[in-house]
Amino acid sequence: LNLLNVVFVFLILILFYILEVYKIMDQDAVEAILFGATKLRELQVDSGYEIYEQSKDRFGELLTAHMLAVGAIGTVLSRKESESVEVASDSQQQIVLISSFIQGINIVDCSISEGYYIQATVLVRQELETILALEELNQSKTVAKGGSEIIHLPRTLAKLFGDLSDIDDTAVHNILKDILTTDATELQNATTGLLMAQEFNEQRSWRLFGLHVSLLIVLAVLINEYYEAIHGEGQGLNEIELQVLINAQKILLDCEWITQQA
Repeated sequence: LNLLNVVFVFLILILFYILEVYKIMDQDAVEAILFGATKLRELQVDSGYEIYEQSKDRFGELLTAHMLAVGAIGTVLSRKESESVEVASDSQQQIVLISSFIQGINIVDCSISEGYYIQATVLVRQELETILALEELNQSKTVAKGGSEIIHLPRTLAKLFGDLSDIDDTAVHNILKDILTTDATELQNATTGLLMAQEFNEQRSWRLFGLHVSLLIVLAVLINEYYEAIHGEGQGLNEIELQVLINAQKILLDCEWITQQA
């Protein structure tokens, strides 16, 4: 919300500048414009707070899986942060892709949990495309080295990687398409005007958040492979972090998120 507030204030300052320079509105008109801007902003923020509480209730154990996946990513990044190593030129693209995903985690969380489903769909699609790009890079490297696609991973995590790759190919785009199509249909049927604030949708939020969590787990697997490639075998995720990811995977299976997307 801090960034949104900065942008909002900036836009108001621009508006004042335009009005001052061109003198195109009287005081009543200025107040009406400011009232409209403030009302729109307040409606969206208030709706976001309300939807956030509803989302937490709906996500249930997915929140735990999210915390575990992010925790595993955060701890391995913190542990490796102080280690210096020469990074090969062919790893630069991986660094950019992984970093972009990590830096976007919070904005994806907020967009889903506060009901910005169309925006969230675009962001999750970007996450998916980042994962696919990282997989493609890994495949090209392992083919060049004559290795296997998934290395040094417990069987359960390797299976999850495969399961989610199958979901990527067969169901993810249908999930996103369904979300966008439903939104457009609801707008046409519900009103002849435009909706100023977002509304909570229980199933949509659960599907999007589950997909986001799943991609976080896959990201952690890819980070493990990246660190092992530059530091050596066994130098990626430690046993605790790997177990945490296994637990996050189990939650996805227990709450039947994966099976319901197939």
